[in-house]
Amino acid sequence: VIFYQQKFFWSFGKYMVRNKEAIERFINLIAISFTFVSVLPFISNRFSDYKFESPQVIKRMISERVIKELIFDSFVSSLENRKIYSVVSKCVKNFIYNDFVA
Repeated sequence: VIFYQQKFFWSFGKYMVRNKEAIERFINLIAISFTFVSVLPFISNRFSDYKFESPQVIKRMISERVIKELIFDSFVSSLENRKIYSVVSKCVKNFIYNDFVA
């Protein structure tokens, strides 16, 4: 699996790591990530349903959760920004046109 991860990394268009230390760090990072994904179901009760699943299944599930969390976080942040903007806008308009702050 680590071989395919490396192959996938090297196939990103023209992006290549040319430094020996960077290649070694990348290989170590892949190995640590693979090991972590393999043992995660055994050390965390939240992932205990995946104890004997393949690392690819666990990795896919984790990536889906991370993507959902990022999408939800950006959505909530967008809503908060709109809400703050609308309140500030309303206050400024009331101050300018009505000589009082809402």
